[in-house]
Amino acid sequence: MHRIKVWLRHYFGFTTRESNGFIVLAAILLIILFSPFLYNTFQPKSEPITTCIEILKADSILPVFTANRKIYKTPVLFDFDPNKASEQEFVKLGLPVFLARRIINYRNKGGQFRKKEDFSRIYGLKEEMYDLLKPYIILSEQKAEKPIWVKKEWEKPAKTIEAPIEINLADTGSLKRVNGIGNVLASRIIKYRNSLGGFVNQNQLYEVYGLDSSVALKVIKSFRVNGLEVKRLKINSLPIDSLAKHPYLGRKSAKILVNYRTHHKIESVEDIRNSKALENDKLNKLLPYLEF
Repeated sequence: MHRIKVWLRHYFGFTTRESNGFIVLAAILLIILFSPFLYNTFQPKSEPITTCIEILKADSILPVFTANRKIYKTPVLFDFDPNKASEQEFVKLGLPVFLARRIINYRNKGGQFRKKEDFSRIYGLKEEMYDLLKPYIILSEQKAEKPIWVKKEWEKPAKTIEAPIEINLADTGSLKRVNGIGNVLASRIIKYRNSLGGFVNQNQLYEVYGLDSSVALKVIKSFRVNGLEVKRLKINSLPIDSLAKHPYLGRKSAKILVNYRTHHKIESVEDIRNSKALENDKLNKLLPYLEF
C-alpha cells in the first residue's frame, strides 16, 4: 500500500492526502462494480416473473370457468315454461349457468318461445339435452288481444292545425308570433306591404329593410301569399306623386311615364318598355300591380 501511495505521488504529483483519497475512491468504485455479481451469487434463484404471471392468470380464470360450466350432476326434471322460468330453474333442469343466462338475455331482448322447437334453436343447447327436456316444456297460451282505445275524460282533445294566415291580411300581432319579429320589424313589413299594394309572392319579404334572410324565411313558412287582391296602379290616370310612391317606380320613372302618356296612351307592357322608364327586372316586378 505504501508503494502505491509513493507511485501516485511521483506519477500524478499527488500529495499524501490526495493519494489516500484516490485509493479510497478506487475501492468504492470496485465494490459498486462487482456488487451485482456478488448479489446474484448469494441470492437464491426464483421462478421467472412470466411463470408467476401465468400461474396468477390461471388461478383467476379457474373460478369463473368452474362457475360457468357448473351442471347439476343429477338434473331435476319438472314442467317449465321457457318464457317464464328463472335462471336457477334452468340450472336445476341440468343446463349450464352460461346457457341459462343466454336464455334469460334472449328473453330480455324481446325474444319469445312460441313453440317447443324454438327452444332447440338456443345456441349451445345440445340435441340430447333438448330431447330430454322436450316432454317437460309447457308453453302457456298467450292471447294477443288488440287494445280497445277508450277516450279518457282527462285526455286533452287533439290540437287542430290552423291554416296559414294570408300575409296581406296579417296584423302586427300575427307577425310578432314569428321568432325574431318585434314591433319594429312587424311595422316595417306592413308598411312595405302597403306601399306595394300587397305582396304577390313570398320573395318580396326579402326586400323589407332590416329583415334578416333567416327571419324572412320563418315568415314565409308561417304565412301564405295568394297575390289575388292587390292594389292596382292606374298607369294612365295617376299623377306623378302617386306613381312615385310605389317602391318599383320612384319619382324619375314616374315622371318619364307621365311625359310619355301625354303623347301616347299606355295600353300594354310594350308601351312601358318603349317609354324607357324602367329596366326589365323592375318592370317584371311591377307588372302584377299595373292596370291599363
